[in-house]
Amino acid sequence: MLFSSIMSKKVSWKFSVKTILLSCSFFLFVAAGAQVTTSPYSRYGLGDFQFTGFVQGIGMGGGGIGMRNDSLLVQYINMNNPASLTSNNIVAYEVGLQSNTSLLRNDTASAVLNRSTLSHIGLAFPIAKWWSGAIGLVPYSSVGYNVSNSEVRDTIGNITYKYEGSGGISQVFTSHAFRPFSGLPAYYKNTSRYDQLVTSRDTVKLKKAIALRNGLSNISVGATVSYLFGPLNNVRRDIFPDSSYSLNTRITRTTTIRDVYASYGAQYRFRLPIVNPKYKTLKKDTTGLLCDKSIGDNYFCFRKTPGGVCSDTSKLFIKSPQGAQVSFGAVFALPVSVRATTDLYAQTYKLNAGFETFIDTVYNQSDASGNIVLPAMFGFGFAVKKDFRWQFQADYAQQMWENFTFLGETTDLKNSERMTAGVQWQPKVNYRRNYFANVQYRFGARYYKTYLELKGTQLREYGITAGFGFPVRELGRINLGLEAGRRGTTESNLIEENYFRVMFTVSVNDRWFQRLRYD
Repeated sequence: MLFSSIMSKKVSWKFSVKTILLSCSFFLFVAAGAQVTTSPYSRYGLGDFQFTGFVQGIGMGGGGIGMRNDSLLVQYINMNNPASLTSNNIVAYEVGLQSNTSLLRNDTASAVLNRSTLSHIGLAFPIAKWWSGAIGLVPYSSVGYNVSNSEVRDTIGNITYKYEGSGGISQVFTSHAFRPFSGLPAYYKNTSRYDQLVTSRDTVKLKKAIALRNGLSNISVGATVSYLFGPLNNVRRDIFPDSSYSLNTRITRTTTIRDVYASYGAQYRFRLPIVNPKYKTLKKDTTGLLCDKSIGDNYFCFRKTPGGVCSDTSKLFIKSPQGAQVSFGAVFALPVSVRATTDLYAQTYKLNAGFETFIDTVYNQSDASGNIVLPAMFGFGFAVKKDFRWQFQADYAQQMWENFTFLGETTDLKNSERMTAGVQWQPKVNYRRNYFANVQYRFGARYYKTYLELKGTQLREYGITAGFGFPVRELGRINLGLEAGRRGTTESNLIEENYFRVMFTVSVNDRWFQRLRYD
């Protein structure tokens, strides 16, 4: 009774801490909002798409369409492909903080800006052996800029144009993944066809039949349904500093999005075969102790005992030691029209001691309904990993922004492309002599051809990433993700953005909804 009481208190304490961590992070995210960018390029389209997945993918270049979590410690959440959730056989929870520092410069000036906020929260959990789910709250896009430029006109004098933006779109998501053929191998072994092949000792057909069903059982499909919400605030000012008669103008547009968006994914995994050493030793035997079925110089199916009974040795091949796991993945999203409302105000004002004194409202439109057509997206990737020790991933994705329309208006956006590659390595597992041997080390790189084409130049983005997963006893891992990159150029009087991002996350694994039994 005393032991049970102590264990109950210990489990309750752990559960309470994790529950408080989950609840607090949710409310902090809602309070912080989606604005995590300080980029002048967030002025265009729907803003800046900075979120590149949860912590493991961020350290490996921001990708993970082909990655799976099984056999990795700790298990993480991979939202690059919803089909990957079937590899989570325990509960995984993650909350992250992000800080983004940018150096903006052109041919004449430069500035350093910083923005820090809660970046994401997510919870993945198994529902059945063939079904897993996840819920979470992540940013979809972010807006945050403050830029200006001036020109001189003969009849008016100096004119200064100022552009400011804030806000962003968040998404509450739920994802579900399924293995539609997960029970097929076990079902096949209870059929009469399987018994016939065993009785006839036809090992070749038996191996092919089991391999086919094992392959089908390794297929996973999934879908993510998100509710998009949030405002995009854009303000433009036309200021006439040299004229005491001209009124300055301020145009404020707030676009609020509230609608559902869906994406889909699939994965297939398999193990690289390694021939069982015991299988290699089954040589031809002229004494008759072995059955007469063989392939080449190696016996492939049955071995005769001294008593004259043949025993099945096909399992030495079918259940051979496993090599590295290879997985392929694909994702796509169909074009979708989401609802939006717009508030548009145009006002005139004068500056008095630096304060805006409004004179008149020129235009006022509230709650004007419209639609934003989000374009189709597709991507594919692969990953190779050896248990908990190492993993490599690479993927490619494209989105058709040329078909994007904003409140019925076409835009000049271009199709975007993204390529990533990265690796994770962990020297040891549960190695007590050296703490850093249990640390996960991640490195990666990414290339992004953005959807912006300004002054005849389609902007490109390059980044390198690194990450570390530090084990914490009784909790999980504390993760550090780093990214340094560059976007844009100073040519054609454009702005070059050099950024450095730091992400700090806590990843927790636990077993929920399971009844403990004591013998």
